Amino acid sequence: MKEISHARSISEYAEYVSETHALRAFKTEILKHLLNGTDQEGTLPGFSSTAGHMVDFLIDPNLRLADGKINLRETVNCPETWFNTRMRAAIQAVTHHENNRHEDAYIMEQKTPLYKFLKGIFPHLIGSEFLGDDIPLGQSDRTGLRNEDATRLTFPEESFDLVMSFEVLEHIPDYIDALKEVRRVLRPGGRFYFTAPFVTGRNEHIIRAKITDGKVVHILEPEWHGDPIKNEGILCFQHFGWSLIDELSDCGFCNVEALLFDQIEYGYYTLDPILVFRALA
Repeated sequence: MKEISHARSISEYAEYVSETHALRAFKTEILKHLLNGTDQEGTLPGFSSTAGHMVDFLIDPNLRLADGKINLRETVNCPETWFNTRMRAAIQAVTHHENNRHEDAYIMEQKTPLYKFLKGIFPHLIGSEFLGDDIPLGQSDRTGLRNEDATRLTFPEESFDLVMSFEVLEHIPDYIDALKEVRRVLRPGGRFYFTAPFVTGRNEHIIRAKITDGKVVHILEPEWHGDPIKNEGILCFQHFGWSLIDELSDCGFCNVEALLFDQIEYGYYTLDPILVFRALA
């Protein structure tokens, strides 16, 4: 794979987008011809980094954005591993940079195909879910799921070389506490990889909801995401902006950057790059 592009600020990201304007125009034309604007399931060709060969990625036409367009970030699934665009980018970001597969690693999920896939790569990987108050933090339920609260991790300081969090931080109203906890459990030189809903054109976060006096206060229309534990889904509290870079630095991270996945040949057909963040302890 060619060198992965990166951005450390809104200005660097804007510069990248400007330099790759032709790529975005090319993608627009490809999508016009291959998807044809129909409601039928379609396919898009590309190399699946999770399957290890060329595939016809599957499109779920039911996954739509607010403007009615297909949500290409959440579909374009590998027909063999079933990972969608953002999942494949997350896997590719981690496996591209992490050569020592026997380090101690932690991921903020466990009841998912992504956890199982990464467990096959990193044998010392520990996963967890937030199971509420029925199971003490740090312990597991009868099915083996470990209960952890991202804002109060039970692991000792400097437990891990690698921490991963994919589509979790947006569901934590006090996400700064979660960032501090990740920094606490990482060893010096450890790496933190994460994805979350991100607004590339602004520095400020979009706060959708908050907790006031122990109650949820909705600022915008409630947005619910899929949850492997609860059928009713999980509330999204914020979409992040570029000020997140400074917040990570304030929590003790360094060399914070967004890795940009934009290559059509790997099945990244979104008009804007998929961002996977990487920060060093």
